[in-house]
Amino acid sequence: MSAWSTISGGSTLNSRNVTFWTGDSIGWSGIIRVDGTAYEYMGDSPSVQGLQKATPLTVSYDSHYSNFTFDAGPVRVEARFFSPVLPKDLCKSSIPLSYLEVEFVATDELSHDVQLYSDIDSIWLAGGNASFDWTIDCPGESFGETQCPPKGTETPDTLFHW
Repeated sequence: MSAWSTISGGSTLNSRNVTFWTGDSIGWSGIIRVDGTAYEYMGDSPSVQGLQKATPLTVSYDSHYSNFTFDAGPVRVEARFFSPVLPKDLCKSSIPLSYLEVEFVATDELSHDVQLYSDIDSIWLAGGNASFDWTIDCPGESFGETQCPPKGTETPDTLFHW
């Protein structure tokens, strides 16, 4: 995808934003909420109130994966970026994308309420040279329904999107 994260100079996946191959910063955020506390494991969003940084633990790479492990309170988070580069499969090797896989497990063997969030910003769409009009929506169970529940009546299953 030509998006890169660096660990040089003591950087971590959640201490700076991902950069495009030209060196320009692009926004890609990853947040995990554990028992109501939000932890950022990817990106750098210092202006988000109440957002804590997950604690970086390990980084490893191989021919297909970049693996990042964090502690987010009582939960261990592993974010893996998979690039399907296979020497004998020119089709898969030519696809300019990467998959993000996120896995988590409790470190204290207790049950926890966990929610994951991942987001990219408009710089990915137009290099920051365009204006976008964002609105919030919650389509519910069908794509045709556009009414959100009245404020304060949302349930844990309400899905909001921009």
